[in-house]
Amino acid sequence: MVIVHSLQRKVIGYVIFWKVFEDVQINNIAVHPEFRRLGIGRVVLEYVIDQVRRDGAKFITLEVRPSNTAALTLYKKLGFKPLSIRKGYYANPNEDAYVLGLRLN
Repeated sequence: MVIVHSLQRKVIGYVIFWKVFEDVQINNIAVHPEFRRLGIGRVVLEYVIDQVRRDGAKFITLEVRPSNTAALTLYKKLGFKPLSIRKGYYANPNEDAYVLGLRLN
């Protein structure tokens, strides 16, 4: 599923995820560079969390680069916790991934 937030016919942010039964995997979150640091990523991600919670999801996971401090800060604020590390997950540049999880009530 893709959730898109747009402004004046310009896509400014999106979340791509899949839901299988009670589990959700967030595959990609992006905000247009001109609109970063305005809280759009948080709004879009909170919307997804609320939607999947209403649909019966119990757990959300995602991967993030350790160097992506802005994303890590956002995920921590939303309650995501570290689960594991995937070695060599990212390319260009080569980097591990933190696997984070969020338990939904």
